[in-house]
Amino acid sequence: MGAASILDQILRANLGLHGPALGAPNLPSSPLYLLRVSDAELESLRAALAVELRSSDTQSASECAAFCLWAAVRFRRAYQGGPWTWRLVLEPLAYSPPARRLYEVVRKGLSFLGRGILSGPLGTEYLFTLACEGGLPLWLLRSEGAHVRRFFRDLLRERETYPHTSSIELAWRASASVLPESLRNEILVGLSAALVDEIAQLRRRAPPSASPELWLDRYDPGWRSRLPIETDDELANELVRGLLEARAPTPARIGIDSFLSLDPPRLHRKLTLPGMLRADEVSKRFGLGPNLELPSRIELRLVRGAESHKRGALLYRQYQGDSYEVEVDHDSETTFDGELRLGFGDRSIELPGGESLGTGPWTFACSDPHHLPLRATGEARLMAEKLVVAVPASGSLEVLEGTAEPIGKLTAEARTGRALFALSGRARVSWDELEQDRSVLIESGAPSDEATSYYLRGARLANPFEDDLWLGTPTVFRVGVDGLAKAVSGRELEWRGAGGSWTATPGLGLGRVRVRTEREEVFSSPVRVLPGDFSLQAQPLARGGHVTLSSARLTDVGVAGPSAVEVRRDGGKFVVELSPSETARTLSLHLRFGAIELPIKILSPLTFTAFLRGAESMSASDLEGLASVRAVGGHAHGRGGYLVEGRLEAQGERPGKWAILGRLSSVDPTRDELGLDALRGLVAAQLSSSDQLDARVRLKISGGSGRPPVLLVQRHHAELAVEREPTQRSVSLPETWDAAESLQAFPIWRMSEPAPLRRLSERTWVLEYSACRPGPYLVVGPRGIRPLRVTVPGPIEEEESLLHAAIRTGDPIRRAELMEAAVAALERNPLDPDWSVVDGQLARLGIVPANAFDLLRRIVQRPTTAALALLRAPARHFVAIWEGLEELPMLWSTLPCEAFRRAFESLSKSTQETFGSSGSEILRGMISGFVACAPRQALYMGAILEWLSEARPELGLDLRGSPWVARARKEPAALLQIVAELSRSLPEYSPGTSDILEGAKSLGIELPGVAEDRRWLSLAPAVSAAAALGRVKVTEPLQFELRRARSIRPDEFELAHTIHLALGLSS
Repeated sequence: MGAASILDQILRANLGLHGPALGAPNLPSSPLYLLRVSDAELESLRAALAVELRSSDTQSASECAAFCLWAAVRFRRAYQGGPWTWRLVLEPLAYSPPARRLYEVVRKGLSFLGRGILSGPLGTEYLFTLACEGGLPLWLLRSEGAHVRRFFRDLLRERETYPHTSSIELAWRASASVLPESLRNEILVGLSAALVDEIAQLRRRAPPSASPELWLDRYDPGWRSRLPIETDDELANELVRGLLEARAPTPARIGIDSFLSLDPPRLHRKLTLPGMLRADEVSKRFGLGPNLELPSRIELRLVRGAESHKRGALLYRQYQGDSYEVEVDHDSETTFDGELRLGFGDRSIELPGGESLGTGPWTFACSDPHHLPLRATGEARLMAEKLVVAVPASGSLEVLEGTAEPIGKLTAEARTGRALFALSGRARVSWDELEQDRSVLIESGAPSDEATSYYLRGARLANPFEDDLWLGTPTVFRVGVDGLAKAVSGRELEWRGAGGSWTATPGLGLGRVRVRTEREEVFSSPVRVLPGDFSLQAQPLARGGHVTLSSARLTDVGVAGPSAVEVRRDGGKFVVELSPSETARTLSLHLRFGAIELPIKILSPLTFTAFLRGAESMSASDLEGLASVRAVGGHAHGRGGYLVEGRLEAQGERPGKWAILGRLSSVDPTRDELGLDALRGLVAAQLSSSDQLDARVRLKISGGSGRPPVLLVQRHHAELAVEREPTQRSVSLPETWDAAESLQAFPIWRMSEPAPLRRLSERTWVLEYSACRPGPYLVVGPRGIRPLRVTVPGPIEEEESLLHAAIRTGDPIRRAELMEAAVAALERNPLDPDWSVVDGQLARLGIVPANAFDLLRRIVQRPTTAALALLRAPARHFVAIWEGLEELPMLWSTLPCEAFRRAFESLSKSTQETFGSSGSEILRGMISGFVACAPRQALYMGAILEWLSEARPELGLDLRGSPWVARARKEPAALLQIVAELSRSLPEYSPGTSDILEGAKSLGIELPGVAEDRRWLSLAPAVSAAAALGRVKVTEPLQFELRRARSIRPDEFELAHTIHLALGLSS
C-alpha cells in the first residue's frame, strides 16, 4: 500500500469517512496532533515513504502530506531532547534530499492538509513547523515530566484564577518560566491552551464533592475524545488525570493587571477578580450597611475618573444565598492610563494596581511579546537585561550607557504618542509636568531591582460626577518594585493650598501635595479635601427633594443655577431644598469652611430617570457605545421597579412593540441602575429584525412618573459620505476616521468577487458605473461604519440564474416574487449552483451585518433552508455563520429538529442522485464542517447530530462528545436531576414573561420546589426545547424572551435545553 493510501486510511478513521478522504471537500485543517495514528500505521507509513521518496524526484501533494504526518508524529514520539534536527525524521527513511527539495515537500504537504508554515527570526521554519504540528513530545512526559506537569498545573491554576483572560496569553506567560525555549511556540502554546480550556470546563461541570474523572465517566462518557492530547498513552492519561484532580486555586486578588503588548503596541489594563465573593465581603468592600438587602444579580463596572467606563463583572448570588459567583466580562480591559476603580451604583472602591500611571515614563519588563508586565512608573533600576520604556509625548530619552532602540509608538485613550524604546543600559528620561521640568533615570542590568511609584489613598465622597473629593487628608504611599506600599510622612511630605505656599500642614479645599527628597521633587498631585466628618445625604420625595450636608467645620452653603432652591440651616446641618417645580438634575454647590471655598457638583435629589454616560445625560448612542451608558432611576421610598424597554423604529415602517430588555437593580436605598452593556445582544437582535441598515432602537426607562427618558441606538457609529454623480459614486471615510483604513465594494449577487473601486484621495474612493455590471453593490468599510448600498444603473441582461435575476432586478414587487421562487428552489435542490451566491454572502458575515442581505433574511424564514445553510457551512466560516444568522429573527436552539432532518435527507438524496456510488462520500465531505464545529458551538447540536446519524448509520459520522440521546434513553432520571440542580442554582431575575410561562403551561410542565421569582428562567430551556421539537409555536415575542433568558445565564440555559431536547428526541 502506498503512502497516499495509508494517509487516506488514517484520515478516514479520524474523520469517520467510509470512502476516500483525500478527495472529500471541506477537508478539516486541524493541527496534525489531533490525528490518532497507531504504531502499525506509523510503521506502514515509514516503509512506504522510504521507497517512494527515494524512487522519484517529484511527489504528489498527497505523498508530501503523508511525509508531513510521518514527521510530525515521529517528532512527538521519538524526540529525546537536545536540538531539533532533520536526522530524527530522515534517517528511518534512508532519505537525504537537498534542502530545497525537502522544503518543497513540506510546503506542498502542509498546504494539502490546510496547514501553514511558521516564521521565526531566521525566516521560514520548516523543521520547527513540523515539530510543532506533532504537539507535546511524549519524551517530555517521561524525562521532563516534572517540568511539564508543573507547566500545565501552573497554566490550569492561572486559567481558573483568571477565567476571562485569554488562554493563549496565560500559556505564553506560564511557558516562559518552565518550558525549554524550543517548545515555546504557537502550536504548543495553542495545544496547551486548548487542553487546559477543556480540563477547566470539565472540572467546572463536576460537583465539588465528586471525583471529576469518575463523575465524567458516568455522566459524560465521551469527554476524552474532546481533548487535544493522545490519551491512550499512559503518561498523557496520567497528566490529564492529575489536572482533573488538582486542588482548586486560591482566590485571585481583586485588582488591575497592567501590561504591554507589542504587535501592535498597546497598553492593557485588565480587571482581575476571584471566582467567588461572599455577600458580606461585597457589602464591606463597597461600604454598604450590614442590613442592606443585596440583589441576586450585581453589575460591577470599571470606573475611570468620574465616568463608568464599561461593565467589568457580573455577580450572581448562589442558591444558598451567602456568596456570589463572579463572571468577569471578557472585554473588561481598557487602555485608559488614569485611575481605575470598581464601581457599584454610585459607589466605587480603589483597586490595587488601578492607580493612575502618571505623566512620567512607564517601564515594562521584556518577557514575551504578548505580555510585558508594568514594573515602574518613575525612576527604575531593574535587573532585567532589556526593558521597554514608554516615554511621555512631551519628553525625550537620552542614552547614558548602552543602547535604546525605537520600536514604535503607544496610543492610549487618555494620552497619545508615547514613544517606545527597547533599552539595554542606562538612560535619562525628561518631560514637562505642569510647567515644570522633570527627569528620572531608567537602568537595565542593575545589581538589584529598585523602582518607586507614588499614589494617594483615603476615603472619598461617593459622587458619580467627581471622583477626587477626599474626606479628610489623603495618605501618600510609596510603592517599591516588590509591590509593597509604605506611607510617606515627615519632612518629605509638603502641602499647599490655592494661592498659598508649601507647608508641612495639610489643609482643606483645593490644593497640591508633593514628595520632595533632599535632591528633587519626585511626586506632585492636585487634591481637593473635605473635612473627615463631612457627610452628604440626598432624599428624593414624591415631588421635589432635599440634600442634607453636615460637618463641624462647614460654615455656609451656596447654590449656583436653579432658582427654585432654598438653603436653610438646621442646627449643625445645612439643608438644600428643591421645590416641586425644580427640574434640574444636577446641583452646583459652593461649600465654605471659614475662608476656604470649595465648589462641588452633585446629582439632584429628585425622583427621576435618565440614561447617563458619566455625568452626561445621553439621548443617542451606537451599539458599541452602550458599554459606557447606564440607566439610572432615583426614587423616594424602596425600590423603584424601573424597567428598560426597547422598540424598533425604521423609516417607512410601523414602530415595533415595546419589549422588556432588563430591570434596574437597587444600588442604594434611593437609587436603581443598569449598565446597558448587558443589553447589547438584545438590542442587536431588535436592530436585525429590520432590513434597513439605518434602523434604530428606541430605549426608554419605564416605571417612573412623568415622561420617560429616551435613548436612540443605531448599529453603527458613523456612515460613509456620498457624492452622487451621473457616471459614478464617490464614497469617503468620515473625517474622524483613521485615513489608513480602506473601503471595498462587492456585487451583492457575487460577494466573493470584489468590484473595482478606485482610490481618488486619502479618504475618497470612486465606484465607476462603466466598470461595473448594472445591479446592487455593497461598499464595506472598517468596523463601526455602516455599509453603503449602491445601485449601478442600466439594463439588466438576461441572467444565468433565477437568484441572480432576483437580486439584480430593480422592480421591488418583481424582486420579491423572484426571490421567493429562488429560495424555494434552493430548498428543493441543495446542489443548486445558486447556493454559491448564498455562500458568498455567508462568508462576509462578521464583517457585514446579516440584515444587509435580503436573501439571508428570507432564508432564515424557511427553517429547512436555514438548516441546509448550516449543514453546508465550511469549518472556517462556521462560527461567523452561526452568530451572524442568529442576529436575524431566528434562534438555532428553536429551529425545528424536523427541519434539520428534512435538510439532511434532501442533501443525502441529492448527492446520491447526482454522484451515484460516490454520493455518501460527497455528503460526508459537504457536512464535515458541521460535524466538526456544530457540537463545539452548542451542546444541543451534538444531540441533533446524533439523532440525524441514526437515520444513516452507514455514514459513520464522527460523533464527538456525549451521546446525549443515548443517555436520555438509558438514564432519563439522572438527566432530569441535573436539570433540577441547575434550576435551583439560577438567580432571582423577575419580571417573568407570560410567553414563556404560557408555553410551559401548554406543555403541562411544572417545577416543584423552584422559587416563583426564578421559575420563568428555569422553564425557558424546556420551552425552547419544546419549540425545537415542534410542540410549541415560536412567535416573535416568545423568541425574544428566550433570547433574554439565555442572555442571563447562557451556560446553564444551553445545558438544560440540551437535556430537554435529548429527552424529547429519545422518544
